[in-house]
Amino acid sequence: MEIAVLGGAGGIGQAVVADLLTNSDLSVRIVDVRQDAGRRMADRLGKRVRFSLADAGRPKTIVRAVEGVRTAVNCIGPFYRFAVTVARAILDAGVNGVDICDDYTPIGGLLALDELAKTRNVCYVTGMGWSPGITNMLALKGYRKLDRVRSISIHWLSGAADYQGPAAVKHLLFTSTGEVPIYRDGDWKRVEALAEPEQVVFPPPFGKAEVSHSGHPETLTLPRTMKLKNVEVKGGLVPKWNNAAVKAAVRLGLTRDDRSIDRTARHINRMERLFRVGGVQRSAARVTLVGQKDGRWTRLVYTTVDRMARLTALPASVAAQVLAHQQDIKPGVYAPEAYLDPNNFFTALASRGIVVQEQSFDEDVDK
Repeated sequence: MEIAVLGGAGGIGQAVVADLLTNSDLSVRIVDVRQDAGRRMADRLGKRVRFSLADAGRPKTIVRAVEGVRTAVNCIGPFYRFAVTVARAILDAGVNGVDICDDYTPIGGLLALDELAKTRNVCYVTGMGWSPGITNMLALKGYRKLDRVRSISIHWLSGAADYQGPAAVKHLLFTSTGEVPIYRDGDWKRVEALAEPEQVVFPPPFGKAEVSHSGHPETLTLPRTMKLKNVEVKGGLVPKWNNAAVKAAVRLGLTRDDRSIDRTARHINRMERLFRVGGVQRSAARVTLVGQKDGRWTRLVYTTVDRMARLTALPASVAAQVLAHQQDIKPGVYAPEAYLDPNNFFTALASRGIVVQEQSFDEDVDK
């Protein structure tokens, strides 16, 4: 049985490939536009790995590259540009799919592929990375523990030394620009990106750090499967001067469209060493649920810390293996919380060294 990893020669793709080879007996097909890098990688990794050439800008090449595999993992960013095109190609090939899409704009288009997935009798899980991904599954874990949930707050934090690669920078700039979705008072609304900053405590090595509104998919998917009143996603970087640099780029219009984002991301990559000064090679997620248990208001807090590549890649690998081995696939397109079992998911992550901490507090809530 074989799994294709699209963008497999990139940073996150390489981590997905490594986990598949370490934690499964599946064969791996690296699919990438970078032919030399992809072939060298396949040759180095041995008989279980082979390479196929494809270009996300030419969907027919994706269809051909994934034909015959059991599941395809899409790691090709930026997702605001390629997520729907690549997902449609995977489904057209009649293949199960997983992606790590962390941009909010493609969500409507991805969910609209549900009928195509059902026609092809395959399953596609979108947003199976760090945030979204781990955060969705933590939200589901907490939701099942409480009798009633009023709000879910998702916070992510990245050390500047852990934030690498052009796709990651483009994502950061995109999600920090314009108005982004939140779910407030039982309805979807828009707020200005980077607005309403607050101080949130993360586990070591971070401590207290500033986060502000960020355009991520969780606000669009969690209310579809859970009865909630409020969902928000806020994020930030450390050291905090990186946040100031992002705000300045947005204020100066350097992120106003795709071309501007590409150009600004290239400049930032050239100055990568400068932006990494004072950062740490760790990233974190914090998910807070406020709700009731046995008639008492409760606040559940889940946190986890690891390298960004692992936090993003390992959930995708775990989900891909589930779809590869699952006999009773439920056809359709799903967010993580609508398809996967949180207990099995976090057991798999724990076996790979990603550990979740849980805290519970009494909450003083005005009913």
